[in-house]
Amino acid sequence: MRRVIGLTGGIGAGKSAAALYFKNKGATIIDADQLAREVTAPGMPALTEIEASFNGVVKDGILDRRALGKIVFNNPAKMKLLEKITHKYINERFKELIDSEDGIIILDAPLLFEAGAEKFCDIVIFVKADENVRKQRITERDNLTEQETESRIAARNLEPCMKKSDFIVDNSGSITELYARLDEILRRI
Repeated sequence: MRRVIGLTGGIGAGKSAAALYFKNKGATIIDADQLAREVTAPGMPALTEIEASFNGVVKDGILDRRALGKIVFNNPAKMKLLEKITHKYINERFKELIDSEDGIIILDAPLLFEAGAEKFCDIVIFVKADENVRKQRITERDNLTEQETESRIAARNLEPCMKKSDFIVDNSGSITELYARLDEILRRI
């Protein structure tokens, strides 16, 4: 029996830690960030569309993610354009991968609702964390400036996504606390 669980939340909230928990429980993880890299790899149609829409972000056939980030995280219209390009290709891959698996499948997708990928899910878990915790995690993990970190956090309104989710998990504390909360959700579903 196949059960697809959407896992989403804000940047730096701890979706990867939650995905690791599910992986250790035997779930198959489908990582949207990894798929985004696949669909924007050299020679892929999404990269061609990005190159045509964003000047200077493709160099020698390779996407300069940092240059693209500087454009889209400060311009909502440009962000929407990028999402329009990439989400169609990522959703195609979601469907292919989900159809090839059985058991519990975790769709680890930061932009699950924005991509319309919740349609693939039986339930959705939203992982949240306090803003200061998120800032610290992002700055350390991605080696960003404070301004870059703040623009990434500000680029997304999380409230509508939380309202659409079946479960909300606070990951402002320890990994042990996160896993206990996820254990409770697994018992309930």
